[in-house]
Parts: sequence; structure tokens; C-alpha cells
Amino acid sequence: YLDLMLKGTIKNNIDSIQLYKTKILSLTKDPALVGESFGVSAYTYLNNNMYTKAIIDYQTAYKYYKSSNNLKMQYSQVRVLVNIIEGHLDIGTLEQATINFDLLKKTIKNFPNNPRFINYKELVKILNAKILNAKENYDTALLVLQSVKENNLDRAILKEMYYTALQESYNGLENYSLGEY
Repeated sequence: YLDLMLKGTIKNNIDSIQLYKTKILSLTKDPALVGESFGVSAYTYLNNNMYTKAIIDYQTAYKYYKSSNNLKMQYSQVRVLVNIIEGHLDIGTLEQATINFDLLKKTIKNFPNNPRFINYKELVKILNAKILNAKENYDTALLVLQSVKENNLDRAILKEMYYTALQESYNGLENYSLGEY
């Protein structure tokens, strides 16, 4: 069922995704599988611009990942919290974005042996800057972004987040040429 949710032709169909999520819940209590089903459901809601439902399902996925005995699944908490923060930023609930950002920082601190720990530390800075940009505190956001070590941005999505936040900071400071660059 999870493969159908992820790879099948139904992957953007909300009703089908919900049906398979329900079937998974009826068959297993495995936190990894249930968490993943809620994560896929949340992603589908997000693709359909249903932000509140997406955030709720991401929060549920977070709880399942947190309760998992599988360390790899526990690491998935980071991905889900980032998605929750991004969702709150998209709908303008900055207080909730900040609360989840604080939770993300604590979660990352609990994983010092994670192979991506140094990358996650940079992720925290980028998300901090994104929240500051949303609060129109562009000077501080730019200072935070200037402390990011670009060599530690190991994935394209991290680099994209970093450069987008930089662009938003520069544009907010009306330095459009640097924002464009």
C-alpha cells in the first residue's frame, strides 16, 4: 500500500491516498510504516494546497517517527519538522513556525551521531533566516545566512533553500542586484 501511495498513479489523488493510509493503519502499528503513510498523505495535501491538513498529517508522522525504535526512522523527524515549518511559513502562522523551529533545534541536538549532523546545523541557520525574513527582519536574516558554511550544504534542496533565503533577504533590504545574483 505504501508503494502505491508513493509510486502509483494515485499519488496525487487525495481520496486514494486516504484509503491506503486507512488500510495501513488497520494492518500495522509499526511506527515507521504508519509515519510514512501520514507523511505521504501530508505531501499529497500540500500538493493540493491544503496546508492545514498537510500540517496535521506531518505532525502525526512526527509523533510516529519519534516513537520508533528504528534510528533511521527517528532521523525522519527532521524532514517532517522542516515540512511543518515550511507549511506554517506558507500560510503565515509565524508563531507556530517558530515553535516548531525550536523543536527542530532540540531534535537535531539529540542526533549528534547522525551522519548529516553538520548539514543539519546549517539547515537550522537557513530556517532561522527564513523565519526572520517572514517577520521582515532582513538585516538579522542576512547576518545568519552569512554564517552558513556553503560547503556543508550537501543536497540540492539545502542549496536552493539557502539561495532563496539570501534572495529574500537582499530584496527585503532593497538590494535587488545582489538578490538577483
